[in-house]
Amino acid sequence: MVLGFGFWTWRLGFGQPQIGNLPSGHPSAYADGTDLFRPPAPPSINPQDQKPKTKYQRPKAQKPRKRIMTRKIALAADHAGYEEKEKIKRTLDSMGVEYVDMGTASTDSVDYPDYAKKVGEAVSKGEFEQGLLVCGSGTGMAIAANKIKGVRAAVAWSPDIARLAREHNDANVLALPARFMSDDEANGVLKAWFDANFEGGRHARRVEKITELEGD
Repeated sequence: MVLGFGFWTWRLGFGQPQIGNLPSGHPSAYADGTDLFRPPAPPSINPQDQKPKTKYQRPKAQKPRKRIMTRKIALAADHAGYEEKEKIKRTLDSMGVEYVDMGTASTDSVDYPDYAKKVGEAVSKGEFEQGLLVCGSGTGMAIAANKIKGVRAAVAWSPDIARLAREHNDANVLALPARFMSDDEANGVLKAWFDANFEGGRHARRVEKITELEGD
């Protein structure tokens, strides 16, 4: 028995939809041979063929490389500071500080102003960023070097003195008292000196006034 309702026709007893008057076995009567009102089933997927899902990971930001500034200094000592100068050279090598040794080359007696002049003039001309002088007390070298325009030499016997000389006074020549400090103390002073930088600010105004005292 067949009942018709508009376009669709149901064939009682079979329970399958039929388009128009097409026989139930006609290929156009059924979309996939089952039910026109139900969407076709998705194709079956073998689980072994599926690729495992990987969780997205944001690439890690690379840390900026630490910039290493190579310093190059002028180095000199008189006879009283010669032995300490030779030890200081090994310390500078380990710190990665380049230097040019301007003498003296032995413990034979010499005049310290001659070596203070060599280092002071080299710094004043901009040939070297900084200078390092060694004598018995450090004082004679510093006095002589400070006579040269543009030189700000400081005697330092402790890390704090060396640090403040750089941060507050923008000192560009360090004078060490070889007879009044141990090797470890000298190394501590050197580390503090090279780690510190001029702070500027109110100190810049004061350093400028020091420069004005040099005159023409």
